[in-house]
Amino acid sequence: MNNKLKLVALAFTPFIIGNIFSFLLVKPFLGMVLSLAFLAFWFWVGFVSYKLVKSPLVSVLLGNCFGILSILILAVSGIFLKSYPNGILGYQLQMYFLAAIKLPSALLQLILRNISGNLIFIFAFIIMLVVYYIGFLVGRKKQPAY
Repeated sequence: MNNKLKLVALAFTPFIIGNIFSFLLVKPFLGMVLSLAFLAFWFWVGFVSYKLVKSPLVSVLLGNCFGILSILILAVSGIFLKSYPNGILGYQLQMYFLAAIKLPSALLQLILRNISGNLIFIFAFIIMLVVYYIGFLVGRKKQPAY
């Protein structure tokens, strides 16, 4: 399997982890611990991605391609169609961000009174991007120069 396909396979893991964690994240303390554990895993994915793809832009785009696609589908459907996908598609779009959702939700609650689900998803995605990119930078720094 080529390196870019490996990275895309790793990019799919938030869907799997989100589905596994979905029933556990409703517990306040356990949900935060799992969310932090997922972000540590996402850091590791960014760290490992340097071995697979040397370009930071390509790494971030491939490593977060499903998140980018999910945000685009939610944005397009919300803005242009004035409704969100329901059924399995709507459910799975949310699963990508679910494992990381507790931390952004808690941070936003400190700042804002009323929080929309879309804002939480966007903030979760931004946190995931930042954590992934930091992992990539640390991975690049730890690798010997060629």
